[in-house]
Amino acid sequence: MFAFVGLASPSISAHRSTTMLLKPDRLGPVEVGMSVSQAEAALKAKLRVDYPDANPEGVGCGFATRVDRRDAAIAYMVEDGKITRIDVDTPKKPSAYDHKIVSERGIGIGSTEIQIRRAYQKAAQFDPHPYAEGHYVTIEGPKFSVLFETEHGKVTTFRSGLNQSVQYIEGCL
Repeated sequence: MFAFVGLASPSISAHRSTTMLLKPDRLGPVEVGMSVSQAEAALKAKLRVDYPDANPEGVGCGFATRVDRRDAAIAYMVEDGKITRIDVDTPKKPSAYDHKIVSERGIGIGSTEIQIRRAYQKAAQFDPHPYAEGHYVTIEGPKFSVLFETEHGKVTTFRSGLNQSVQYIEGCL
C-alpha cells in the first residue's frame, strides 16, 4: 500500500500527516450506501446537505459537506437519503484538506495521466472530457467505479461510488 503513495502529486501539502484512501466504495469511515446520519456518526461530524431543488425532505439528489469545514474539498452525493458517490475536488485553498487523499493506487489531485496508466494499466478507460481539454478516466468494477477527471494531463478532481452515480457529468441530474 505505501509503495503507491509516492505517486501522489507533490502539490498536496506536506503538513498533512495522514493519508485517506478513496476506494471504490468508501473514503475513510464513510461508505457508499450509508444514510446521512450514519455518515455523520462515522465522521463524528455534522453534515449539511444542499439539494439543488430546495428539497428539505431528503428525497432526490444533493451534496453533503462537513459543517465544521474540515476536508472542505470532499463532497458526498446523496440520492434519496443514501450516499451514492464521494467527490474529491481541487482545493480552492491549500487548507481545504485535513488529510492527503489518494486512490488505492496512489493517484490524487495533480497526478498525471501517465501515472494513472501505470497504476491501473488496462483497467483505465480513457474518454474525452466533455468540457475541458483532458479526459474522464474510469476504472469500473461490477458495482462501484473510480473516475479521475484530467485537464492538460493532470488530475483535477476524482470520485468513487456506484457506477451510475459516478458517471453523472453534471452532478445531480
